[in-house]
Amino acid sequence: MVNQSKNEQHIVIVGGGLAGLSAAEWLLRQEVPPKITIIESTGRLGGVIETVSQGEWLMERSADSFLSVRPEGIELVKRLGITEDLISINPEARRALIWSSQKSGGSGALLPVPTGFRLLAPGRIIPFLRSNILSCFGRLRVAWERFIPQRTHHDVDESLESFAVRRLGQEAFDKLVQPLVSGIWTADPSRLSMAAACPEFLKMEQDWGSLTKGEKKRVAQANGSCDASGARYGQFVSFKHGMQTLIDALESRLRSAGVLVVQDQVRSLQRDGSQWQVVLGNQAC
Repeated sequence: MVNQSKNEQHIVIVGGGLAGLSAAEWLLRQEVPPKITIIESTGRLGGVIETVSQGEWLMERSADSFLSVRPEGIELVKRLGITEDLISINPEARRALIWSSQKSGGSGALLPVPTGFRLLAPGRIIPFLRSNILSCFGRLRVAWERFIPQRTHHDVDESLESFAVRRLGQEAFDKLVQPLVSGIWTADPSRLSMAAACPEFLKMEQDWGSLTKGEKKRVAQANGSCDASGARYGQFVSFKHGMQTLIDALESRLRSAGVLVVQDQVRSLQRDGSQWQVVLGNQAC
C-alpha cells in the first residue's frame, strides 16, 4: 500500500516472503527510491523458503532450486553478488523421484518420474503406461491427452491446476504435476497463472492441440541434443548452502539500504484522504 505525502512516497509491503523481498529490491532500484517498510508477522524473512541443516545434510522446506533459463532470477543473483555460490544439478543424478504410497502394505516407495515427462508434457506414453506412480485409470487418462480438445478462449488466463487437470486428469496433477511444480513455484497452483509461469506449454496446446504432440515435436527439433528428452534438469540451479542464501542476501541488501522491517500483523487498511493507513496489531504505518 502507498502512503504518499508532498515530499516522499512510503511503500508498505505486507509479507516478507520472496515476493515481498524482491518487490522491495525492485523499488530500491528506481530513480527515486521510496521509503520502504516490510510488515512480517513471523520472526523471520523468507516465507516458506528456508534451508535447515541437520549434520552434514541440507534440507529445503520448500523450493530447492530455480530455473536458470528465466533471466529474472539470474539477474537478481548477479545484483546481489552471490553468483559464485550457485551450483548446478549433479549430472550423475539428473532425474526426479516422487514418493508413492500406492505399494501394497502402505510402505510406499520412491519412484522415478516416467521417462520423457517434462513438468507438464508427457513426451513418451509407453513409459507412462509402465510406471506405477499412477493407477491404471490415471495412466490411461494421460495417454488420452492427445485427444482432449484444446481450449478455445486463449485470451482468458487459466491457472496451472486447471490447465493440468484439463489436459492430464486430476490424478496426474495430484501425484505427478503438483509435486514437481511445488519445487519450483512456492505458490498455490489453483491461483498460479499459466501465462506467467508456463507460457511454453500454453503455446504447445495452441500450436499442436496436445502436450504429447508438442513435446514430441520439441524433442524432434532438438535433433538428438543432450536435452532432447525428459525433464531439463540442467536448467535448474541452487546455492551451495541452500536457497536460504538468496533470502539472506536480499535481507542484507534491504537492511543496508534502510528498509524498515516490522514484526507485526496487519489488522486492516484504512483510507485517509489521499493516503492509506496500514493498521497493525501494535501501531500504524
